Amino acid sequence: MAPVLLTETSGPVTVPSPKGCRILGLRHIQGWPKELKSDLAWECSNFESEDDYNLTLTEQHKFEIKNALCSFKTLGLDGNEVNLHNFPLLSLGARLKLAAFDLHIGKGFVNIRGLDPTEFSPEDNALVFLGLSSYIGEKRAKQDEDGNMMSK
Repeated sequence: MAPVLLTETSGPVTVPSPKGCRILGLRHIQGWPKELKSDLAWECSNFESEDDYNLTLTEQHKFEIKNALCSFKTLGLDGNEVNLHNFPLLSLGARLKLAAFDLHIGKGFVNIRGLDPTEFSPEDNALVFLGLSSYIGEKRAKQDEDGNMMSK
């Protein structure tokens, strides 16, 4: 059965979508809030510019990432062992911790911009991803619909 998304509309409606998902609209869903007020409920107009939700990496940050990658690789550990203790990011780490707070308590998302993935091998890209994400949240979960994970 295709997934169903419930939305409030003027009456019962079922609309097929291109991906096989049906949108079921209901006039009234008991207990459904008319308005949601939370830092996690935002509109585009809440942001003055992209700087409000983008963390753009500086040259210093990129240098730290490359050094952290080299440092981690000298340890001879498996990729699933990357953490904030063995992937040291001195100044960027503090910025990522602030981004983590905003992710978990604030708006619920952050874009990290400025890395060129062509500068790294596929394996090193995965290590960089795991290293950066370890500052956002230490526990890792499934990465896709098949349950694949970047870590144990």
